[in-house]
Amino acid sequence: MKAPSSIQDLLDELSRLGGDSRVVYTGSGDPEDRYAIIKSPLGWEVFYSERGEQIGLRVFGDEAAACGYVLELLKGYSITWPPLR
Repeated sequence: MKAPSSIQDLLDELSRLGGDSRVVYTGSGDPEDRYAIIKSPLGWEVFYSERGEQIGLRVFGDEAAACGYVLELLKGYSITWPPLR
């Protein structure tokens, strides 16, 4: 599995592995009940959105680090994803 360097790389890798990229919010649509990865003035924010709350907020200095973190999170997210290889 290659480390994604951008949001598009992340979405492509998830699709390649058979995952549903709709579980990742990237700035379009409603983030509810999804992992979000968004660019903010603080950096790249990653969190889970539930009932309007940002759960587990982490801020990264670059897009590649944020995308790699999201991919690692989703490896064990078996409710939505088949087991990732």
